[in-house]
Amino acid sequence: MTPHCPRLSLLGLLMLAVPLSTAATTAGPTAAPSAPPASRYIESPQPSVTTVTSYAGPYYSGPSYGYYDGFHRGGGYYPGFYDVHTYQPRRYFFPPKPPALGEAYLRNRTKSSSLVRSAIPLALSDYVNEPFYSPLSPFLYEESLSRKRQKMLDDYRTARLALVEELRATLRAVAGLDEDAREAKLAEFAREQTPRVAAVEKTGYDIRDDLTHWSLFSSASNWNEGREWRLGDNTRWESTLDEAKAMRGYAYFQNGLSPAQRRLLRELSMELDDSGREPTADISLTSPGPWFYFSPEMSRIRLPANLPPDLAAKISLYREQKDALKRELRETVYREDRGFFESRRAAAMRSLADRQADRIEALEPLAEEIRKGLIRLPNASQPLMPTLTTALGARTSAYLRQTTDLRQTLNTRLNELRRQFPDARVEFVRIDAGIGIQMVADRRMKAADRPRFDQALNELLRFNTEQIDRYARLVQEKQSLRAALVLSAGPLASLMTDRTIDFMLREVSVALVQQELWHRYHEYEIAVLQPGLSPEQRRLLFDAALVSLDQQLPGYTY
Repeated sequence: MTPHCPRLSLLGLLMLAVPLSTAATTAGPTAAPSAPPASRYIESPQPSVTTVTSYAGPYYSGPSYGYYDGFHRGGGYYPGFYDVHTYQPRRYFFPPKPPALGEAYLRNRTKSSSLVRSAIPLALSDYVNEPFYSPLSPFLYEESLSRKRQKMLDDYRTARLALVEELRATLRAVAGLDEDAREAKLAEFAREQTPRVAAVEKTGYDIRDDLTHWSLFSSASNWNEGREWRLGDNTRWESTLDEAKAMRGYAYFQNGLSPAQRRLLRELSMELDDSGREPTADISLTSPGPWFYFSPEMSRIRLPANLPPDLAAKISLYREQKDALKRELRETVYREDRGFFESRRAAAMRSLADRQADRIEALEPLAEEIRKGLIRLPNASQPLMPTLTTALGARTSAYLRQTTDLRQTLNTRLNELRRQFPDARVEFVRIDAGIGIQMVADRRMKAADRPRFDQALNELLRFNTEQIDRYARLVQEKQSLRAALVLSAGPLASLMTDRTIDFMLREVSVALVQQELWHRYHEYEIAVLQPGLSPEQRRLLFDAALVSLDQQLPGYTY
């Protein structure tokens, strides 16, 4: 989008000078700024979609009797011929929080089902951990991305995927080696691939810069510019969660920050978000946490019990140094957020980036030492395998997949019918000891709609017959699994009751579901814990792992 500038006639220019000079001579003392409404601050939900008012281009082009000065705060109307410029709400999307290693999460269903409606552009799912995710989002939502920028994105994605596949091939090739040999091979490959990975990573940050910088030939997105509140406006209305919003916005939009600082700010925003929860959540016996924020930034793992003293000391030092960096970032953002001039704010960030650069770089060798210690210990994030024979475990796993598939099939058809016939009664019912769908026509159905409804009803009869047969087979398989479980108990079989068997089946079911979830974290685990990779390769693989996890993307929240 090429921004338009106001076109003023000579008469308009002469008339424009009058109110400007008058305003300069009649302006009295300004009142102290009032605090923003409390609704903008504390305890408001933390959505992944944010609406801010920012420049969105000309609303109307043509002659008029007034010009709205939309480029300055508190603008006014002036006579003349012009293009009317307006500030309009824009949608900024932020990515879902990266899960911890092995953590359960909501998966995205919008790709596989047309029934789920989401306002977020699905193309963002390919860039879920990229530095330009949020700056790109309004362009995709408004469908205003230029061809030049689209090509830049396509080229970047192609180059990045090629590097990911190259790294994956190397990881498969060294998978069978012992730990020391694997580490040596990966370190050798890292020396060759890292310069190319670093070049592509820089391109990602260049894209962020391009999307957030306005020029005569392209528009920009900036969440910070349209924000009507600032940290420190009034601490009585401000919460830690409000700081989390600001840290997240700075990570994507603030000039002057280094790439490493942007990643640290995103991690800090995650920590601040967590601070708004129930205070003892992490130490609850039902909680999988607390988590250890490790490397790459935003990755989290569980630490093994009974760590060796030297390894525990290194982890403590790593935490202290990383927390100190994030604390300095937080204090600087809080101090500079109220500044009127963006140039001053950017200069403060650049100064901090220079001071922190060496300390941030020193974290990586320490992280590698920790990694070499952790790789030889049991992975605390990995779920325990159920105590079943291989054959029984495979049967149970297949049974769970078939049950899930049946549930999804029934839900999909139910939602399709409800969409096609919104006035009809469509619901699940028991049919011949199975589950089917019942559809009853609305009494006021038009005669013209009856043939379509009858056809859907006939198709539903066939559908129900198929699903009832599937249900019956699964009932038989469940009984067979119960009998097999009793046989696997051996001498203890006589002590097993129906309640004991059902309890064991539930435990096996949960364990197998956790195992299937764990397989999705394979690349995440390698990126965080495998020694020998360079920091750039870790970030490359970690980003690819988050894309593969296919987290649920945020939809509209308000």
